[in-house]
Amino acid sequence: MVNTLFRKSICLVLVGAFHTAVVVRSQTSSAEPILKPARQGLVSLHWPDLTKLEEGVREQVTSFQDSLISKVKDPTVSDTALSEAYGELGEIYHAYSLTAPARDCYLNSSVLAPKDFRWIYLLGRLDQQDGRFDDAIRHYQAARTLRPNYTPVLVNLGHVYLEQNRL
Repeated sequence: MVNTLFRKSICLVLVGAFHTAVVVRSQTSSAEPILKPARQGLVSLHWPDLTKLEEGVREQVTSFQDSLISKVKDPTVSDTALSEAYGELGEIYHAYSLTAPARDCYLNSSVLAPKDFRWIYLLGRLDQQDGRFDDAIRHYQAARTLRPNYTPVLVNLGHVYLEQNRL
C-alpha cells in the first residue's frame, strides 16, 4: 500500500516537472534561436536564455521579441520603425542584464538611425558596464557630437577616463 502510494506520488512529481519544462521551453522560444538581420549591415540576434527570469518578465521579453519579428518580416516597415523595435528590445534586454543581445539590438538601431542619440549613448553605457572602455569612449564621443550639452555623456565619459587612469 505504502509502496504503491509512493510510486504514484513519484509519477505525479515527474509529470509536473515535465509539464513545467515544456511550458518554460515554449515561453522562451517564440521563434528560431537566431533572428536574421532585416537589412544589410545589421547583425543577427541570438535569443537569450530566459528560463532564469520570472514568468512575467519572460512574457514581457517574449512580447518585445515577437514585435521585432513581425517588423523584420514586414518588407514595408521603415528604417525608423525597425530601429525603434530593435532599440526597445535592447532596452528590455539591458534592464534585465542580458547584455550581449542588448548590444546587438543597440548596434542595429544605431545603424538604422545613425543620428538617433539614444542608441549610441546606450551603447556607451553598456560598453562602460561591460568594461569595454575604448568602445565606451568611442560611443560617448559620438553621442557627444549629437548632443554636446547632455551632461550625463560628459559625466560617464569622465568615469571611463578615470577607470583607465587617464586624468
